[in-house]
Amino acid sequence: MQFAVNYSEPLVKLLQSGKAEVDLIKLPAWPELIDKALDVAPCYIHLPLSVGNGFGDAYDTEKKKKVDWDFIESLMKRTHTPIVNVHLAPEATFYPALENDPWNEETYARIFEETVRDIEGVIRLCGKEMVIAENPFPENASVNVNSNPNFVRNVIEETDIGFLLDISHARLSSRALGLGEFEYLMQLPLERTQEIHITGIKILEGELLEKLLQNRPKEFDITEFIGVEIDHQSMSEDDFGFLERVYLLIQNGICREPWVASMEHGGIGSFWELSLDERVLAEQVPRLYNMTHSVKVKEVA
Repeated sequence: MQFAVNYSEPLVKLLQSGKAEVDLIKLPAWPELIDKALDVAPCYIHLPLSVGNGFGDAYDTEKKKKVDWDFIESLMKRTHTPIVNVHLAPEATFYPALENDPWNEETYARIFEETVRDIEGVIRLCGKEMVIAENPFPENASVNVNSNPNFVRNVIEETDIGFLLDISHARLSSRALGLGEFEYLMQLPLERTQEIHITGIKILEGELLEKLLQNRPKEFDITEFIGVEIDHQSMSEDDFGFLERVYLLIQNGICREPWVASMEHGGIGSFWELSLDERVLAEQVPRLYNMTHSVKVKEVA
């Protein structure tokens, strides 16, 4: 299992100074960033592709249209990215007539059918061994049925693809649904895990909120998230403790060992730069690197 961290200028400084080490840098699908990052360390691309909107293919959430697969293939070749990730993120705007309820049978059946059809379109192009689906973040822009842990498992089993376990997404979804965090996690298709995302969770308040309000990030209206739990933050001891439990599941063969575990703190854009504490990053990257490389998977007799 390799260890990766989101690209950021503070991360680059850490790596160039020898104060931290990673196996890979995790990049968005931005061509202009690839050569810059490859000068520092090997990289891989995380793709902005969602499924479940009924196009019979993935949907590019950055370009707001169906995927340009030639473009995606060129980025994957440049970075030697081994796998195509999709997000189980049907958007509510595509389903105005359906009730946004994770337990509503009609909603479940409709979204399930469209999500499977979209993934099958990706499989026809890439092959199912190349495709993994990520469990979602619960948000208003998505149809919340996708946060149902049975939905995640059933889609992945029906299409016979791999699983990208986003730990913070799972924890936040469990809280939104009123389920225990570990109870929720154990309902996901852990035996199909091929990639893991690691982030901290914080409530947007206090010093961080004041800094963001003073600088007003361009990415989105920060006022919508005041007092709300957000991920992609630095790790608390509670976050480290939950990650330790996940790594124990890997060691004991309950969760499949992924090819990479990626810390998603940091990134490009004013919000991510403002919420990044360079001192904390310098402490946490080596700690996570050591934790990840200390995982010893038990051999099955």
